[in-house]
Amino acid sequence: MRLINETSYDSKWIKPFLQKIVKSEGLDHSEYVVHITNRRGRYSKLKGCAGYAYHRKIWWDRYKIKNKYYVKLKIPTKLFDANSVFKVMVHELAHTRGLRHKDMINITKIKIPSFVETFKTETF
Repeated sequence: MRLINETSYDSKWIKPFLQKIVKSEGLDHSEYVVHITNRRGRYSKLKGCAGYAYHRKIWWDRYKIKNKYYVKLKIPTKLFDANSVFKVMVHELAHTRGLRHKDMINITKIKIPSFVETFKTETF
């Protein structure tokens, strides 16, 4: 997995977490580019995470992406919430598999696996 990190969070600990999420969904993390940024404007202080993903593999010269799935996550500047990041990432990964919102369960019903809790205690 390629990580484009435009946040103050250290790539050394966030990349393994994101890779584990991709693997937990039964996907090959080498086919993904995950771009993380901080939430901006009036949303910057909110606790939650937001994101979007493309339904197909893309080519994008700006970031030198060639035939990869692209997922973008917008994470709060100071309040990192591993549960929120997990749920949004799983939701966006479903989009890369071609699912639309009507085909998915509600994001609030996504179950949090134990490794997310472990991640929170190990890093903070």
